[in-house]
Amino acid sequence: MSNRLEQVSTKLNKLDHIERRLNELERNVNTEVKEMKGKVNGVEECVTHISKQYDDQTREVKEMKKSVSNISNENEMILNELEMARNKFEDLNERNLDLQTRSMRDNLVFSGIPETEEENTEEVLKEFIRAKMNFTEVPQFHRVHRMGKRLPDKHRPIVAKFVLHKEREKVRKAAPSSLEGKGFGVYQQFPREINERRKVLYPHCKKAKQQGKKAVMIVNKLIIDSKQFFPPIGKFVADPGSNKVPM
Repeated sequence: MSNRLEQVSTKLNKLDHIERRLNELERNVNTEVKEMKGKVNGVEECVTHISKQYDDQTREVKEMKKSVSNISNENEMILNELEMARNKFEDLNERNLDLQTRSMRDNLVFSGIPETEEENTEEVLKEFIRAKMNFTEVPQFHRVHRMGKRLPDKHRPIVAKFVLHKEREKVRKAAPSSLEGKGFGVYQQFPREINERRKVLYPHCKKAKQQGKKAVMIVNKLIIDSKQFFPPIGKFVADPGSNKVPM
């Protein structure tokens, strides 16, 4: 009996030791499980935060794309409006030039005529037309005056507005032959912008005439052999309005 009791006691001690080890193992496992749960919770929170940031950024990107699209549409509208405004301005400018040109239709400019301080400019011009251009009957004028500011030792050009357009044309056409080599000039009056355009066209007009072609300058248009010439294009283009040379 004594041996049996001793064996039972030994086994009980071993069971107590095993129980203590199991309890310790359980505590360790519980601790690690808690730590793992904490880490998992942390990861879940981090994932949730990242997901929220992603959603926020996705929303911001969509809003930015929408804003960019709106800006692009607005820019296109602004560009269209600017283009329309530019076209209107150019149209108004052309109309204004046309009105100015029409108002100068009966005008001629005479250059090289000597100027004095107390002159009667109209009488000076009439005497010039009689003496230098060999006219027996002098045309009538609405207005005659010098152009620009008076400068020392300079003779300002004279602008004359004729009463009759046919008399203006008679003087203009007579000028090349009657004034050749005398240092005087007679030419039509145009607005400054029209004169700039004519300067560009004149070399082409001169070249066409040298080539034996029929060339005529009509205000700011160059017509060569019944076709309008456009310097920027650099070739002859048919006048879409008519095959005839406008007069």
